[in-house]
Amino acid sequence: MNSSPANQIAPNQTAHFCLLAKYNSRMNRQLIDAAKTINEEALIEDKGAFFQSILGTFNHILVGDIFWLGRFYAQQPQRFSKLQVLNNLPSPTRLDDMLFDNLKAYAAGRFQLDEGIENWITSEVTEDDLSGYIAYRNSRGEEHKKSFSEVLSHLFNHQTHHRGQITTLFSQLEVSVGHTDFIFDIPEWT
Repeated sequence: MNSSPANQIAPNQTAHFCLLAKYNSRMNRQLIDAAKTINEEALIEDKGAFFQSILGTFNHILVGDIFWLGRFYAQQPQRFSKLQVLNNLPSPTRLDDMLFDNLKAYAAGRFQLDEGIENWITSEVTEDDLSGYIAYRNSRGEEHKKSFSEVLSHLFNHQTHHRGQITTLFSQLEVSVGHTDFIFDIPEWT
């Protein structure tokens, strides 16, 4: 491994999560663009996936985001005002809730939340937050206290996991989604 040149500073945690948020937005746009190339019936058809259909899986990703971001927001609502975007979205109660029953409505909610995630991380999340913890109750009411940065990593990893399922479903329909790797979002070392 080469050491960094004197003029190159390795990114801090905040910069890393900003990059993950941009990657997240890019991938969600790409998948929605791919979804626009197929008919609505193909989007809602039960394909045997964890959340049955492509649209069901899209909705599950959004539900997971709303649950997790709501926990961050509940911890510091005054400081994390960018997460007020959650107030504009439906409030799920289950992991398989269908918040949106069509692609157009889903895309509007997804894009709004992705913008909120990027704004939250770039303007409100600090290195102190990332080195701290988040206390929350899960859906069974169990209390947890975990690393803030690791739970934030989980948010992005959860999306990546289920987007992988969606790309498989698109592949089976012979629909290309383009480049999906995070490496394309990592800036060149200068």
